Amino acid sequence: SEPAGSRLLSVLLAKGGPEEIREAFADPRPGLRAAAATAARTLLEKSTWMEPAEQTALADRLRPGLEVLVNDDVPLVAIPAVVALQRMGDVRGISRLERIYHAGDLGTKAAVAEALGDMPAEEAWPFFSLILGEERDPQSGLVRAAALRGLAKTKHPQAVGLLVFYLLSDQNRSVRVAAAEALVDDGGEEARYAVIKALTEGQPDPVKRARLVDTLGRFQGTGVRDVLMSYLEDPDRTVAHIAALRLADHNEASTVPYLIEILRGKSPSLAQAALRALENVSCVRFDASGHEVLAEHYERWYQTARITSAGQPDRVWFRKALRKRGYDVSPVSYTHLTLPTNVQQCS
Repeated sequence: SEPAGSRLLSVLLAKGGPEEIREAFADPRPGLRAAAATAARTLLEKSTWMEPAEQTALADRLRPGLEVLVNDDVPLVAIPAVVALQRMGDVRGISRLERIYHAGDLGTKAAVAEALGDMPAEEAWPFFSLILGEERDPQSGLVRAAALRGLAKTKHPQAVGLLVFYLLSDQNRSVRVAAAEALVDDGGEEARYAVIKALTEGQPDPVKRARLVDTLGRFQGTGVRDVLMSYLEDPDRTVAHIAALRLADHNEASTVPYLIEILRGKSPSLAQAALRALENVSCVRFDASGHEVLAEHYERWYQTARITSAGQPDRVWFRKALRKRGYDVSPVSYTHLTLPTNVQQCS
């Protein structure tokens, strides 16, 4: 893809050193100039191991070319140049990004919003607030999504709360996806707790519960598994199915009957996800076609190789869930099966 190619080019230029970057500053091709500005920023970020005098010398060699590029007619060239100069201590970064933002189209505004994430958090916060306040119509989803990704990078104290808000309230799917991905990429205790709190204390409707369960299931850490398991019996089956799929990502074997239920359902996309989860959790793959046929195969496998809950009081809810679905849950110790973890090789 074009972004991936540009990233690779900037990496190669950075490896070539400051002279190759300076030469690329003057290239007539905008893509190469943009990659050179990004490479300059990379080189500056990696120069922290140098002696102060060497860092100053490197900055002095790159600054003249970057000062030209910040006024480039192509915004996607000017934006990384602004960020690179900010790394040198230039205090005009925010004002320069504002100028590019107000003169640009939606694509340019999105690029500015994402680049803003590389600015100091407190300095960037007012600009983020302006962007999210102005760009509220459906066509501006691209800009809001970029702003949320950028805001998450700053680690601003208000970032997590705003990400949860947009995850639940924005009508644009790309914005909700960006908010969820930013929360998961953060991965911290604050982000995880904010999602759990919104799920368990806010009494969200089924659609919002499904979003929160899906997002929470992509976290690791304390409390995630227990919260997800409590939603396996959610009155809304879509929420329960998403909880089962996310628990399967955690290699939770007790999700098998729920995954079989999904496999028999009417949603082809969820059924396909359930099939992959069953193959992963069980380490068993059947040579058959059709979701209903595969559901029968996994049903028979599970009846034979089910995990017993004998001697495990914390699995009482699990026994009840299985009994509710017609399974024989009497202890059968000699058929006890411990499923391997995802990293173990399964044949």
